[in-house]
Amino acid sequence: MSDDAAAYATALLRQVERILRVTPAADLHDACASLDGFVAAPRAATYVAATRALARARRAHTTQHLRAFHDDRIFRRGLEAVRAVPGLDPGQAEALAALAPVDARTGQRLLALAQLLEVHAELAGRAQAAFREIRRKLAAASVPPRPRPYQ
Repeated sequence: MSDDAAAYATALLRQVERILRVTPAADLHDACASLDGFVAAPRAATYVAATRALARARRAHTTQHLRAFHDDRIFRRGLEAVRAVPGLDPGQAEALAALAPVDARTGQRLLALAQLLEVHAELAGRAQAAFREIRRKLAAASVPPRPRPYQ
């Protein structure tokens, strides 16, 4: 093995050790193929390919971990918004919580559902007020006029 290949191998071993501390080995499947390529032909090109594959694996694991954390937070925010909707039975909100998957998209959908329910309640209130006003006006118009005394 040449001096360059030994230096590449040492640097790659350090990277693998660092990444294995934070990333499960199961998430390094694609990176292992690149590492095998380096072991088969220890050159600068295979070293760069292996380094990039390790970085991609670590990035993918970190992104997945952050998404899982945020998914739960966004889902809880959406569920709380649905629970806060006036007039909604708490059992319905709990049924949504039990059936829906805990992820960010579901949380966003729950937030949208809560907003739709609030808008529906507001529009229903406005429609009811307009209906009462129309009935009042019709009732006032249907009262026969009082006869006027002739002067």
